[in-house]
Formats: sequence, structure tokens, C-alpha cells
Amino acid sequence: MKPWWLIITFVALYIATNFTNKYVLSVLKFTYPTIFQGWQTLVGFLMLTVFGKWQYVDTGSLSRTSVKGWLPAGIIYASVIYSGSKALSKLAIPVFVIFQNMTPITVAVLEWGYLGQIPSFDIQISYLWMLVSALLVWQNDPQFDEGGYSWMGVHIFSSALYNVYTSHIASNIKISEVSKLYCNYLFALLILIPLMVVLGDAFYARSFPFWFYYKFHVGCLLSGILGTFLSLSNLKLNDKLSSNSYGWMCLTARVLLTLTSVFFFDFYFSTSFLICVMSGVFSDVCYVYTRIIVHDDKATTWTPVEAERV
Repeated sequence: MKPWWLIITFVALYIATNFTNKYVLSVLKFTYPTIFQGWQTLVGFLMLTVFGKWQYVDTGSLSRTSVKGWLPAGIIYASVIYSGSKALSKLAIPVFVIFQNMTPITVAVLEWGYLGQIPSFDIQISYLWMLVSALLVWQNDPQFDEGGYSWMGVHIFSSALYNVYTSHIASNIKISEVSKLYCNYLFALLILIPLMVVLGDAFYARSFPFWFYYKFHVGCLLSGILGTFLSLSNLKLNDKLSSNSYGWMCLTARVLLTLTSVFFFDFYFSTSFLICVMSGVFSDVCYVYTRIIVHDDKATTWTPVEAERV
């Protein structure tokens, strides 16, 4: 029997986490990603530490060798969540989700360059459809923000690089999935704390008008807690579900997030832009169908992300 309650929980956490992050970043305009992501990773690190002490999760014993081997992944992870936060603060959620579909395309390009692997023709067609849809969304976006799309490009490349590094280069490191997440939080925190000063966020944030606004406090607290639970549920379901069920679950979460976000956040659109967005959604469906039905592969554009947790 499939753990439907876990699937429903995952989808709800996925939507709630993205909504919370979008609210803090775009509605309250807390555009200081080193502080915001530093807070989230701190909450995640503390939660995993406590859960490990209480034996709710197994962080395992981390050797110096395994931690050093995972260091590049932790650095890339910091880039993923930082750039994702910058992009989400400037782009509408449907645009953000559609452009995250560029991650598997970038992974395929990197794997072709690194391993010489070439995807099958039908998957290439799915990639082409997703690429064209994203380019049309970019071309017709009535809320176009050059900075947002630039950071989205960094986010896509960083996510793909993380995927390739963890799948092919660091695959022999003896470390559990929860321990990888634990190390990611720790490394990102150690990187983001000095960047708060170097990039000036620690100084610019003093002018933020909602420091003592309760909705800001609630939003920041929920962003860290929801994001951590989202990551843990993803790890659990990735292990428990078949590739078919997992792929459709991730697709369902992305589609529901795209559709529901237009009712909660400002979303300006023209007819052409709406058609482009729908094309992006259907191209995602086509990609997942091709991967998990035709090739029986675990297809998902999930970033290390919880990079969706940005």
C-alpha cells in the first residue's frame, strides 16, 4: 500500500514552503539572501542536530575524510540556495518553476561533456519542448526582471552542477543522505555568515521596515521549519516510492504550486504569456512521462532543493 499520507504531506509542504519564502522575499521584500538563507540553514542544522540526539533521524558518524569529500557539494549547495533566493524574490512562481525545468537539460549537457552520455531521442524532444517553452516565457513575461532571470541562470547551473557532482564524482563517499543534508546546512551556514558582512546585507538590512512585524517573524520561522521537514520528507519518499510514483508526485507538486500561486500573489499576464506558461507545464508532463513510463527512470527536477526550499 502506498504511503498516501506521506505523499499528501510532501505536496502540502512543497507548496507551503514556496509560498512562505515568496511572501518573505517578495511581499515583505526582505531581499537579503545571506541573512534569509543563513537563518534557514541554521534552523535546519539545529533541527537535524536535535532530531539526531533524539534518534528521530540517523545522521551517522561523520569521518574527517567523508566531510572533506563532501565540502565541494556543500559549497555548490550554498550557491544553489543563494541564487534561488535572489531569483524567487524577483520572478513569479510559475516562471520560477518553469525555469527550474532547465535543470535536467543542463545536467544532460554536463553529463555529455563529462561522461559522453547522450539521452535518447524522445527525451531530447522533451528537453527541446521545455527549452522552447522557457524561452517563450522569458520573451513574453510582462513582469520581466533582468536581474531575476540572471540569478535564475546561476541557480539552474548550480543545481545541475550539484546533481552531477553528487551523482558521479562524490558517489563513492560513504555518507548517509541525512548526513549529506546535515553537512550541506553546516557548510552553507559557514559560508553565508561571513558573506553577510562582505556583501553588505548585515548593514543594508538595518533599513528593513518590518523587523518587528509579527508576520515577518512567523514567515522566517516557518521558512526554516517547513524547509527542513520538506527535505526530510523528500529523502524518505525518494527511498520508499517507486520511480513511477516518485516522479508523478514531484510533478503533481510542481503543477499545483504553479496553479495555486496565481491566486495568492500578484501575477500579471497576457494571453500569449499564459499560453507559454501552459506550454511549460505540459512540457514538464511530457518529460516526466517519457522518463518514468517509457524509460522507467526516476524523473524529477528536484534540486538539492530542497532547492525548492529557497
